[in-house]
Amino acid sequence: MQPGSFITDMQRNEQRFRIKSLLASGKHYQIALAEDTRLEDKLVCVKTIEYDAAYVSDEDYVLGRRKALWQEMQFLTLATHLLPEPFDWIQSGQSAIG
Repeated sequence: MQPGSFITDMQRNEQRFRIKSLLASGKHYQIALAEDTRLEDKLVCVKTIEYDAAYVSDEDYVLGRRKALWQEMQFLTLATHLLPEPFDWIQSGQSAIG
């Protein structure tokens, strides 16, 4: 994810998140500081996951990765004073990171 690039919300077909900077990256994910263009450029963190190219046509693999990410989001959105605002879930299509 490069500063100034966008992550496209495929459910709404809109370029929603403008990347400001990359915060962290791992073997199959990246986390970035971004501006949410639907919320007057509010600063947010976004996490993208990359699918292993060797398994991308394996429906069970893809569903398993999405389920794991969904469960992570459910955990992070538990009512707590540590996370004052709810998260959102978007589905992104092809991207530069996979």
